[in-house]
Amino acid sequence: MNTDSLGSEVERCPTGVPGFDEVTEGGFIRGSIVLLAGNPGTGKSTFSARFIHDGALKWREPGVYVSFAEPRKRFYEFMRQYNMDFESLEKNNLVSFIQIPTTISKDAIASITNEVFKTVLKLKAKRLVIDSITPIMQVLGPVEARATLHNAIYNLATSFNVTTILIADLPIGETKIGYSVEEFIADTVIILRLDYSKPGAYRRYMNIVKMRGTSLAEISLEYSIVPGVGFIVHTPLSLSKVYMDKASRIKTFVEGLDELLNGGVVKGTSTLIIGPSGSGKTLLTLSIAAENALRGRRVLYISLDEPVSQLNETLVLLGYNPFKLHASGLRIIYVDPYTVTPGRLRYLLRELAIESGLGKDLVIIDGLSSLYRVLGDVEFERVIEELILLFKNENIPVIMSIARDYFRDGGLLDTIVDNVIVLRINLKNDVIVRELMVLKSRMNLTDNKWHKMVFKNGKLQII
Repeated sequence: MNTDSLGSEVERCPTGVPGFDEVTEGGFIRGSIVLLAGNPGTGKSTFSARFIHDGALKWREPGVYVSFAEPRKRFYEFMRQYNMDFESLEKNNLVSFIQIPTTISKDAIASITNEVFKTVLKLKAKRLVIDSITPIMQVLGPVEARATLHNAIYNLATSFNVTTILIADLPIGETKIGYSVEEFIADTVIILRLDYSKPGAYRRYMNIVKMRGTSLAEISLEYSIVPGVGFIVHTPLSLSKVYMDKASRIKTFVEGLDELLNGGVVKGTSTLIIGPSGSGKTLLTLSIAAENALRGRRVLYISLDEPVSQLNETLVLLGYNPFKLHASGLRIIYVDPYTVTPGRLRYLLRELAIESGLGKDLVIIDGLSSLYRVLGDVEFERVIEELILLFKNENIPVIMSIARDYFRDGGLLDTIVDNVIVLRINLKNDVIVRELMVLKSRMNLTDNKWHKMVFKNGKLQII
């Protein structure tokens, strides 16, 4: 139970959609009518299918899905891709699928609403989806359609406490619903939209325009439709219950660097390694990853600009056996920043590092420059800040690298990360000299001096 602004108890109807119930204080209000509108491909049916499926499977609440769009067999096959088995639920009288012809007449609408009413009562359904109301609006017109929906759906929802989703189709490029349904019948209005304006993968956004009895943040929520999972809302993160213990550290095992960091990086902190191309960022991050893996730690290494085969060759150059490291706990994965949205990247890292445990001890993200080129200044900083919060909440240290000349081009992310390690290249007597400085280290004192990066006995050292 939740409490609305008037102090009365509000019973919630959870949707089962990951992230959505979290941002809506537990889901829809029980017995309310939800208008879910969006352009083609925004995931309206996938969202609504999860609402019916999980309602039946998890909460044993029977549901009815009315479809003007797809035949039953095709719908069930498509939703099986997202691990939703409607056939078994239907066999157990927990779900009923009503297939309606796309072409309907005024006379047919009365029999359709009557069939829906009878099916809901017979199944004792608590959830209903109509996908979509667009054909009804086109046949009846706005005034008559509003009256029909009000008499049939509103009375059904309020009299029998049936939480109902009405899907509305919007033409591509259109963001206004235009049916006036949201003004007279819907307790909740949600608009789904696609954003093609930025380079790389297009974004999906959800706007919860209104939800009676619920306090909502007035922001656009990014969401994804993930294979094998379905509709996922990427919720905002916070540092609500984070405790930092500076005595709890992860060593880099790079000789000389742990001394500069007072024993290593504190668990849960973020470290940025910044330096121009060729300054040794990947050599340093791979050395840290390899040494920790050899000691039995689970290390997830995400590369944003180099293929795994190339990184394995670099490990061999550093004197490591990639197969042995993989068996010991190092997992290297390449992610193309042009093919993932910010929300999908966060979801992927959560699944790999936290849910699968591949990065439970240490996460390294190499090649942030590629992500920066895709996102630009403002969005890039927001995405990195969210990733930092993600790992900080799990007390996992994250080390990131970016190609940038710190003292020539200025800092980037240095205000939001905990530690900053700067690399540079000098030419002395026609010999390239790589140098390192710990510029910033929260909870530590730094000497702010340059130190040489050298190879000694095949290992990277800081002297």
